[in-house]
This record gives sequence, C-alpha cells and structure tokens, in this order.
Amino acid sequence: MSGRNSLYRRLGAAVATALVGVGAGMYATLPAQATTGNADGLPEPKVLVNPAIGDAYIGRFYLSRIERRAGLVSAVLDIDYTESVEHEFMVGDGEFYQYDKRGELTSWTASLYPFEYRNGVMTCNLLVPGTTTQVLGRLVLDKPSDLDTPAHPNQEKLNGTLTVGGTSYSASFRQVEDDLPAPTVLPRAAQVGAAPTASPEAPAAVRQESSAAAPNANADAGVYASVVALVKALS
Repeated sequence: MSGRNSLYRRLGAAVATALVGVGAGMYATLPAQATTGNADGLPEPKVLVNPAIGDAYIGRFYLSRIERRAGLVSAVLDIDYTESVEHEFMVGDGEFYQYDKRGELTSWTASLYPFEYRNGVMTCNLLVPGTTTQVLGRLVLDKPSDLDTPAHPNQEKLNGTLTVGGTSYSASFRQVEDDLPAPTVLPRAAQVGAAPTASPEAPAAVRQESSAAAPNANADAGVYASVVALVKALS
C-alpha cells in the first residue's frame, strides 16, 4: 500500500476536519474510529473477495478518462491486501485532483473499503479517511482487461463508474508500476463527453473523447463540489 501523505488546505471552519487542498501544507484532522483486527485499522469485512479475482485489481491505477462534467483533472488509486493476522482482505486509498474557482489545484482523499465482487463487477465505498461509516461515494469497477504478460506486467485497464453525491460519472483507469514512487504531478485524464445515464452499480462505457474543459469550468459543480457538501453535512 502506498505511504503517500496528502497536503491539506482548510476550506473553512465547517469543513476543516476532512476536505483537502494542495498548496497551504495543512494536514486535516480526521476522527479515527476504534477498530480491531489488522494493521490498516479496518475491521475484516463480512464478505471476502477471492484472491483469484481480487489479484487483478491490486496495484496502482491512474485515472485515464473521466466525464468532463465531473471536473476532475487527475486521480490515483492504490489497492492492496491488508496485513491482517487472520484473513487478508482488499483495502485501498484514492486521491482526486480538481481546480477550484480561483484556478488553484485542490485535492481530496478517500479510503476504499469494503471491496465486494458480484455479478462481474468490483465495488467499494469511498470513505472519509479514518472512518468506516462516513461515506463520500462509491466506485464500481468492471472486469479488468487481460493485458498483462510475463514481459510486461501491470498493464491492466479498468472501466467503471465513480459516484459522489448521488451523481455518477463514467471513468477509466490504467495500471502503472507501483514499485516506483508516484510522480509529483499526476498525468491528466482525458476529458470525455457525458455517458448515458446509468445505475451506480452498472459501469457505463466511456464516450468518445473530446476537447478538455477549462481548468475551473466545473468548480461550482462536479465531484469536488459534492465532496464539499458531503463533508459539511458530516461535520
């Protein structure tokens, strides 16, 4: 599991406990829930993903395509197994970047837990870090592509749906080598047109790529605005 620390900037007193930004070097203070069982501080889920299925989702994935209306510039997912003394299970973290109204790059992070595989798709909640019940959204990932070879591992691609604040966005992720440090600046995701309306449990196909939106075009909407509203409600 990646050990990266995210830089936090306060968005105001009401949201000082959870939302993040890149620039002021402030760390958010997040309430930690008392849990037992493993080194990641998360309880063992009721349903465990079979490693024969889960292994294809393990690693680091960069956001490669996202619907423009989400307003996301880039994102990275790190997914691994816990170091549980009893049963290993899947856990992860996600970091998402977006420009605000002032044109400054801001970010928010989420814990990915619990993972569940059903009907050919992998799902997990996006949680406020340090909690198991404060849900920011949901991630649904389709079956990975089968592009890995012995000579070229870590080549998987994932299509799926990112849901935040009740709104779902079609998204794609590509696997990268996770033995190397993550770059200071993540690669930008291609901005695509809106996908047909889909249930959060059913990944939608990525639409044809078109020109990128202006950096702050979705500062008052999209994923970031939904996260701000959710954090205020949870505070």
